Amino acid sequence: MSLLKELGIDIYRFSISWARLYPHGDEETPNEEGIKFYDHIFKEVHKAGMKIFLTMNHYAVPLYLVEHYGGWTNRKLIEFYERFATVVFEN
Repeated sequence: MSLLKELGIDIYRFSISWARLYPHGDEETPNEEGIKFYDHIFKEVHKAGMKIFLTMNHYAVPLYLVEHYGGWTNRKLIEFYERFATVVFEN
């Protein structure tokens, strides 16, 4: 972060990996290590005085969901994505 700040960059863009929080995508509870990983990033960006430009789904769906549910062709993924999005917003 310090190098970005030194360059005068005041915003950090990154994506939250669905698979880091939910390795298969259909779990009931998120991976706590994944939450800690992103918590650390948010703290470092905040400490550097930078803003965050966050994306939540950059065309990365957990492979398990594609192999076992057919990806976005299955409406069940809406429920799984909603669970993922809720965890991101609450944390």
